[in-house]
Amino acid sequence: MEGSLRIKLALTAIGVNASILKPGTYNGYIAITAAQSTQTVMVQLIVQAPPPPSAPIMGATPLSLNFSTTQGLPNPPGQVVTITNTGKSQLKWHTTVNILSSFWLSANSTGGSIDPGETGQVTVNIFTANLSPNTYIGQIVLIGTDTNGELASGSPQTITVNLLVLPPCTLQQPSQSSVAFTATQGGSDPGSQTNSITVSGNCAWPLNWHATITQPAGWLKLSPVSGSLAASGQSVTITIVASVIGLNAGTYSTQISISATDGSNTPVQSFTVTVTVLPPCQLQVGSSNLPFSVGQGQSSPSPQSFSLSETGNCTLPVTWQATGDSASSSWLVVGPPSSGTGSATVSVGVNASSLAPGSYSGMITVSASGNGGAVVQNSPRTVNVTLTVTGYTFSGSVIACSDTSCTTTKALAGSSVSLLNNATNQAIVVTANGSGNFSFTSLALDPYTLTVTGTDGTTNYLGNVSFKMTGDKLSFPVNVYPH
Repeated sequence: MEGSLRIKLALTAIGVNASILKPGTYNGYIAITAAQSTQTVMVQLIVQAPPPPSAPIMGATPLSLNFSTTQGLPNPPGQVVTITNTGKSQLKWHTTVNILSSFWLSANSTGGSIDPGETGQVTVNIFTANLSPNTYIGQIVLIGTDTNGELASGSPQTITVNLLVLPPCTLQQPSQSSVAFTATQGGSDPGSQTNSITVSGNCAWPLNWHATITQPAGWLKLSPVSGSLAASGQSVTITIVASVIGLNAGTYSTQISISATDGSNTPVQSFTVTVTVLPPCQLQVGSSNLPFSVGQGQSSPSPQSFSLSETGNCTLPVTWQATGDSASSSWLVVGPPSSGTGSATVSVGVNASSLAPGSYSGMITVSASGNGGAVVQNSPRTVNVTLTVTGYTFSGSVIACSDTSCTTTKALAGSSVSLLNNATNQAIVVTANGSGNFSFTSLALDPYTLTVTGTDGTTNYLGNVSFKMTGDKLSFPVNVYPH
């Protein structure tokens, strides 16, 4: 028998017609073509001569067994094949297993004898421990002989065993093994993300699933957190929402566990969710106070400086400006530079040439913004500037003269010493001590008139002197005369 059969199915039935054939062995071939590939299957038919009247006749049923199981489950129960002897003498039989299927297919028992008109049984067992999901086909051959070892009529009988190993109920790995968010502390929440998971295999449908946050985190929400899947290959998409409200800068991480409940097992998958909270953009100013001191009339002191920079997650470039307050504009000098982008060192100087002795306070305001007007925290910042302009000292002693020639002198204790600033018309009055000494401090470099009045209890005294302060005047004698 020869022929050609083009098929599209994975399994087809093949039959024979032996009604016109004489005893003998017949071989045929079937060519199976798919796309550009052709496979050839040999079919062998043995037509036996009618048995002698006293010979055993072998039969078996069923000649096809079907098993189905799921990978990982216990072996399915064995199935029984019944062997018959419809002849007139004892039948001896034994089994052989196709070598290609011997690692998963066996027969129990493996042989025996059957009297005429009686039956025997063989149990066919399968072992699935090392089998991956697939379709397996094996054969157990039953061989029968008479008591002399001659092949019995109807022998051999071939039992075809079909085994279907289904894949177990499995949750496939999530579409993403990790989900990462990034946001800025104090800023808006990052956009939501999704992750999908697919179920496959032989499950108890519908398959219920549940998502759990392994380490509970108030900053994380999932939707949905549970549901059911109806068939293999179906997926579910989980929306992941992260919130950075109340979170400090740092990295936060947790695991999401997804489990499903099946009659045979509980498949589980997981993925990681990480939120990185970046520090906000902040303005940093190196110094908050700059003190200056200078004597009136002296050269201005050397400039000082403060540094500024931005830190954190900034929208670059960051633009800054440093401005002095209007009240100190006559003496406070800001910059260069007084504006710019990025980190900088700002020079600060003072001009005291027109200032009288005293203490002066000013303030520099530093403001910054990111590209497009983005907010920079800690802006504005202030730098306080103090300037002390020191004056000069005028000290001396009051000398009481007995006459205009100062023939004799003595210290005039307790005298009133008045110092008039001729430029401002302001006067300062002090009292000489018991030794007639007096002192004025913090004087400007102006012209002055000093007037002294006093008494020794019997004589009143008066004296005055005019001068210009050009520096400290110390131990200056002032003569007073009877008045």
